[in-house]
Amino acid sequence: MHNEIKNLIERLNNGEAFEVVQKDFAEKFSSVSAQEILDAEQQLIKEGTPAAQVQKLCDLHSALFHTEHAHSVEEFDFDSLEDGHPAKTFHLENVALEKFLDALETFEAEKFLGEFRKLFGLYAHYGKKEQLFMTVLYRHGVAGPSQVMWAVDDEIKKDLSGLAKKVTAENFSEHKAELDALLKRIREMIFKEEKIFLPLSLKNFEQEEWLAVYADSFEYGTAFLEKVPTWAAGEEFLRSQTVDFKNISNDKIEFATGALTLAQLDGIFKILPVDITFIDADDTIKFFLNNGGIFARPKSSLGQKVFEYHPPEILPMVRAMLSDFKAKKRDCVEIFRKIKGKPTSVVYRAVYGEGGEYLGTVEFVQDFSDATKNFS
Repeated sequence: MHNEIKNLIERLNNGEAFEVVQKDFAEKFSSVSAQEILDAEQQLIKEGTPAAQVQKLCDLHSALFHTEHAHSVEEFDFDSLEDGHPAKTFHLENVALEKFLDALETFEAEKFLGEFRKLFGLYAHYGKKEQLFMTVLYRHGVAGPSQVMWAVDDEIKKDLSGLAKKVTAENFSEHKAELDALLKRIREMIFKEEKIFLPLSLKNFEQEEWLAVYADSFEYGTAFLEKVPTWAAGEEFLRSQTVDFKNISNDKIEFATGALTLAQLDGIFKILPVDITFIDADDTIKFFLNNGGIFARPKSSLGQKVFEYHPPEILPMVRAMLSDFKAKKRDCVEIFRKIKGKPTSVVYRAVYGEGGEYLGTVEFVQDFSDATKNFS
């Protein structure tokens, strides 16, 4: 099966029509379980097949669900989950998103464009999937589907952002085909999330992992729902995680330029106008502040490898940067660009000890929107 699947991908890469390859895929693999296909996707990625190529297999797999040959993963009854359970909330976001798409497609140009920007809620929806769900799947050894989906998410967000900038009521008809294609891709991703991604998560996650996902989900906000439903078990977990600094407020930390109590240090951290993330020498996320919220930072990322929290397409750049910092080929990387429409700086600095040993990397992210208003 492995070699046959690789052959199908090669045929697509060589330009053969998707419909022709899809027909052969359905005939050969209609009786093969979805889990076996997912395992094959993961094995291809482990062997070094680029995620963009495996994505084509994912598209074939998804298309199979739409045919009379469909051999789906086990259907899951999301209503059986408790209200507020992260998987149920994610499912409800998809239900609301589909209803919104149904309405959007009936609108004329002006109303369509007035409502179109609501699709930016996908940033929160996909953010939860990528930063909370996928990272747990990675730790369970399920990497293939996640990496492929992340790449598609990025393409959808890129198209959404581009169309939002260039489409107007006057040129709406010129871009109608592009808009339709985008909405179709969003619907296809909903289908993959419901049929493949959520069932995989429900199969692999432990209760403690769902509780951690719930605790971090508020960092991302709600998408297409008026509010995030609360989960009784999750709320109890949150209460158990509260840290009382009153018990340790007299403990001081001595610095070369003075001393602070832990309570004072915590108070200062809470008002710093910059997001800070520290990655240690083993590439593990050890600490973060997220006052500005430019990028979501789930608490479940603490103690995990930083590579799990980046899309596949930029992982080589992240690895190269950290490698250079460790080898002292460079000690700083600065990026200045608009993120979510805000003028933002992202600065990475290598941290070295007194003896010159590499201790880790610190990332500073700052929104300069307010600052630029004060300069003429």
